[in-house]
Amino acid sequence: MHELTPTSREALRSGTFDLVIDQDILSGVIAAVKIMRDLTEATTPPADAGRIKLNIYSRENIQ
Repeated sequence: MHELTPTSREALRSGTFDLVIDQDILSGVIAAVKIMRDLTEATTPPADAGRIKLNIYSRENIQ
């Protein structure tokens, strides 16, 4: 499952899901815009420009 929502959180707690992958959507959008800006300005984006924080949740680590 992708995205930690109330439904996916409950599925983790009940054992329906083993893992949920969650990303910061806003950071992804900002990174994409910066990369597109760099490319339109003929600037090479930094190597880590598209790196987005990824969280993996399981039954044991949800709050």
